[in-house]
Amino acid sequence: MFQTNILIVAYNRAFGQALATMLSPQTYAPTLITRGAEAHSHLQEGRVDLCLMQDRLPDCSGLDLCEQLRQNLTPHDTPIILFSHQAAIEKVAQQKGACGFVKLPCRPHTLRDLVATSVSRKKTILLVDDSRVIHSIVEDILQDEDFELLHAFDGEEGYQQALAVVPDLIISDIDMPKMDGFAFCQRVKETAATEHIPVIMQSTRGSGLDIDKGFDAGANDYLTKPVNPDELLSRIQQILGRDQKRARERILVVDDSKTIRNFMQQGLAQQGFEVVTAADGQEGLAAAVQKKPDLIVTNLEMPLMNGRELTRELKKQDMFKNTPVIMLTASGSQRDELKGRHAGVDAYLSKPFAPDKLVVLVEKLIAERKLLAERGELQNRNQYIREVFGRYMTEDVVKTLLDSSEGLQLGGERRQVTIMMSDLRGFTLLAERLSPEEVVSMLNVYLEAMTNVIVKYGGTIDEFIGDAILTIFGAPIARQDGAQRAVACAVEMQLAMQAVNAWNRHNGFPDIEMGIGINTGEVVVGNIGSKKRAKYGIVGSPINMTARIESYTVGGQILISEETLQHTSEMVQVGRHLEIEPKGAKKPMTIYDVTGIAGPYNIFLPSHDEVLTPLEVEIPIAYTVLEEKFAGRTLFTGRIARLSTREALIVSQAPQAALSNLKMQLHDPDSAEVFNEVYGKVMELSQDDDQQFYVRFTSMSKEATAFLRQHLRTG
Repeated sequence: MFQTNILIVAYNRAFGQALATMLSPQTYAPTLITRGAEAHSHLQEGRVDLCLMQDRLPDCSGLDLCEQLRQNLTPHDTPIILFSHQAAIEKVAQQKGACGFVKLPCRPHTLRDLVATSVSRKKTILLVDDSRVIHSIVEDILQDEDFELLHAFDGEEGYQQALAVVPDLIISDIDMPKMDGFAFCQRVKETAATEHIPVIMQSTRGSGLDIDKGFDAGANDYLTKPVNPDELLSRIQQILGRDQKRARERILVVDDSKTIRNFMQQGLAQQGFEVVTAADGQEGLAAAVQKKPDLIVTNLEMPLMNGRELTRELKKQDMFKNTPVIMLTASGSQRDELKGRHAGVDAYLSKPFAPDKLVVLVEKLIAERKLLAERGELQNRNQYIREVFGRYMTEDVVKTLLDSSEGLQLGGERRQVTIMMSDLRGFTLLAERLSPEEVVSMLNVYLEAMTNVIVKYGGTIDEFIGDAILTIFGAPIARQDGAQRAVACAVEMQLAMQAVNAWNRHNGFPDIEMGIGINTGEVVVGNIGSKKRAKYGIVGSPINMTARIESYTVGGQILISEETLQHTSEMVQVGRHLEIEPKGAKKPMTIYDVTGIAGPYNIFLPSHDEVLTPLEVEIPIAYTVLEEKFAGRTLFTGRIARLSTREALIVSQAPQAALSNLKMQLHDPDSAEVFNEVYGKVMELSQDDDQQFYVRFTSMSKEATAFLRQHLRTG
C-alpha cells in the first residue's frame, strides 16, 4: 500500500513519537528528527510529502526555519504544518509560510484531518489580469487540471490576495490599473511572506526590453499573448508539477576558480537548476558533450582552453547552436565582448557580481530560448496543419485559419453558406460482401477523387461520415458565388464517378453510384469543440435539411433546394421538380433535379433516358416500404412488367407514393429461387394506370443483378 512520508521535527523524540501515534501507520510513514539542521537535508533529498514542525527546536526557532525552508530549500509543493502550545502564534506561522497550524494538545482526528487536507490540497494559482476575457480563457485551460484558480483584476488587488492566501504560483499581466505587472512582481518579491512564490508574466509585450524588465522585477518565467494553452500548462506543470523534486534546466558552470564555481552552483541550485561544473575549457567541452546542458556559464580567462575558444568549439556542433552562453569577465572591454559575440556568446557578466544578477540573466536567456523553441514548434505545427488541412480545403482556407490570431480560437459566427451532402447508394450492402481491406481500398479511391474536385471548387470538407461527405461553400471565407460553386462541384463530382468506376472494374469491384443534395441557409460556422479537441464546422437546421434532400436522390442524381436555386437560377439547368414533406420541415418544400450549370462552368450531366423493355414473362415480387432505415411490417406483392438495366415498371394493387424507398424480393418464375436484398426508390406513378409505378434500383446483390440481366436479354 502507498504510504505518505511525514517528517516530524520536534523538540524531543518523545514528543514527536506522541504525534506519530496519532497517525495511521497503514497510511503514513513518519520520520522523527529533533534538530532543524537535519530538516534541511531531509527536505533537500525530496522524499518528504509533508513536514510537521514544532515552533521551538533545540538548535533554532521552528518559525524561522519554516520561513527559511519555504524561501530557499524546500520545493514549493512540500507543505509544512507548525504545531505549538501557543495559539497566539497561528497568524505568525501562516506569515512564515506554514500551510496549517495545530494548537497542542489536540485530538487525534484534528491532526489527521489537517494532515490529510494538506497532503491532498489543490495547488493554488493567482491570476492577476484586468481582462475578464483572459480570466475566462485561463479558467477554461485549467478546468480539467488539479489547480484552484484565484482571481485579481489589478496589481493592488493581486498583492493583497498574495499576502492573504500565499498562492503556489502567480500569473500576472503587465498593463493593469493601480499597479502594473512590473511593480506588482517587484513588490511580491520584496515581501518576505511572498518572495518565494514563483511568478509567470504573460503579456502582449514581446520585445526583449520588456522581457528583461520582467526578469529584473523578479519574474520566474515570461509568456507572450496570445498564450498557447499547451505551453501555459507546460510552464505551470514545470513549476508546480508533482515531479517538482526533479531539477529544472541543466546549467554547466565552467571556471578555474573553485570558490567561484561553488558560489555560482549554490546560487543556481537554490533556484532549482541542476548544476554541472568543470574546472577548465577542455573539461567543460567534455562535460557539455556528455551532459548536454540547457545553458552554459563560462569564465573568459582559463588554462588549457579559454571561454571564447570553448564557445567557438561548442557552436561548431549542431546540438549547441541554440544553447545560450554567458561569459564571465573581469575586464568588460568592448573588444573582448565583440570577439565573444563573434564566437557565439549571448551575454556578458562582469566580475564581481551578486548571485541574483546571475540568476536573472540565466532566467532571461532560458525564457528567450523557450520562446524561440515555441516559435519553431508553432511553425512546424502550422506546416503540419497546412499539409493535413490542405487535403480537405483550399490553400486560402488554410491561410485564413493559420494566419489570423483568431483563426484557431473556439467560437463561431452566423453566416449564409451552401451545404452539400454526397453519399454512395447501396454501399452498406456492398461493404458486407467485401473484405475490410477491399472496402477501404474502394473508399480511398472514391474519396480522393471527390476531394480533388471539392478543393478545386473551394469547398471546405466538414467531415467524412463513412462513405458520405459533408462540404461547406462560403466558410471560412465568405464568397457570393458559394451556391454556384457548390452546384458546379456536384456536377463535376458526378462526372468524376466514371473514372472511379473504371478503376473499380479494373480491380474486380462493382460499379458504385452517388447521390448529392444541396441546400443554402444561415448557420453558425467556426471552431467547435473543446481546447483539447476541436474542428472547424457548422451548426444549424439547414444541415439536417441538406441530409433530408440528399436522402431523396438516386445514384447519379443532384437535388437542390429552392433556396439554392434562387442563388443559381441564372446558370443552373434543372429537369423535373418534386414536392416533398421532409421530417423537421414546417411545410412542404420543392426540390429540383439538376442537369447541369452554364456560365463560366458550362458542365452538364449526360442524359440517361431509360428504355424499358416489356417482359414476356413478368417477374413476381414482394416488397415492403422502408421507414427511415427499417423495413415496414406490411408485405405487398406485385410484378415487374417492364425492365431496363437501372429501372423497372411495377404493377401492384398497392402502388406507393413517389420517393418511397422499397426493399424487394425477386421470385424466379421458372424456379423456386428467391433473390433478397434488392432496394429501389419509387420515381413516379404511371400516368396511364394508377396501379403501375416506376422504380429506380439503388442496390442489389450480384446474383440479383445477373438474374435481371438474364431476363432482360430473353425478354
